[in-house]
Amino acid sequence: MTPIPNGPTIIANNLILAIAEIVLTIVEIDNLEVDLINSLIFSSP
Repeated sequence: MTPIPNGPTIIANNLILAIAEIVLTIVEIDNLEVDLINSLIFSSP
């Protein structure tokens, strides 16, 4: 049994984590924009 190098799996996990963080930040930015738009709409007379 030759040990399988876990380099590719570590790279894949880091990519998945990075993509997840990017998606989360985009979602948070979208939520902030929605909050801003809602506050503008509801605060306007």
